Amino acid sequence: NPIALFGYLMPFHMVIAGPIASYKDHMNSTPHGNNNASFKHFLDCLLLISFGYALKFFFAELYKLSITGTDATWKLITVFDTWIYLVYIFLEFWGYSLIALGVGRLIGISTPVNFNHPYLSTSVGEFWTRWHMSLGAFGARTIYNPIMLFFIRRFGSQNKKSLFVWNIIALWCPFIFIGLWHHISWSFFVWGLVVGFVVAAEKATFELPWVRTLVRRRNSRVARLSWKIFGVFYTQIMVAAT
Repeated sequence: NPIALFGYLMPFHMVIAGPIASYKDHMNSTPHGNNNASFKHFLDCLLLISFGYALKFFFAELYKLSITGTDATWKLITVFDTWIYLVYIFLEFWGYSLIALGVGRLIGISTPVNFNHPYLSTSVGEFWTRWHMSLGAFGARTIYNPIMLFFIRRFGSQNKKSLFVWNIIALWCPFIFIGLWHHISWSFFVWGLVVGFVVAAEKATFELPWVRTLVRRRNSRVARLSWKIFGVFYTQIMVAAT
């Protein structure tokens, strides 16, 4: 259906930066808007859109003004500076995504949720499944999964060292793509290489027997809380550093 395909490729409320719906979900959208529309549904959508505008154009800009002053220049010298800047990007992009989500629900077009508390992530890999979720899912289902499946079918999955190498290569591809999707430059290419390696190293580390045993033995509330605090702290440093 060329009209449906065009609607999927050029959704007016998502075309700037996402969210990116899967084609299957897009085709399952209500053809003529929301047939179960009600005044409550309208208010819910309006609340999402209004909150998105408030985040993007008030809270994000107020935060930016408090950090940069009136010259609006970000000074990214240290890892902490980068982390402060990422908070602004989160507020701004989360607000935009909520606007798109509200508009999509209002007109009955499948629009995925784009953020799921990324700053509560306990690993870099988890962070990138919670931040810009629709783009991450797109990279996983169209790039990472097919490449990793090819490696496993071609070389098997018994050799752990080889599997780690295949996993690095398979992760490099979507992260490099995502980096270049933001901007075609060497810095984003290198970003894809670094993040792909870090995520692969995390996956390999969590597969180590002693690490799996340590994770399983988080019986007490103190142990779970300590693990959570350490994981969040580690993740924020690594994300800002990369």
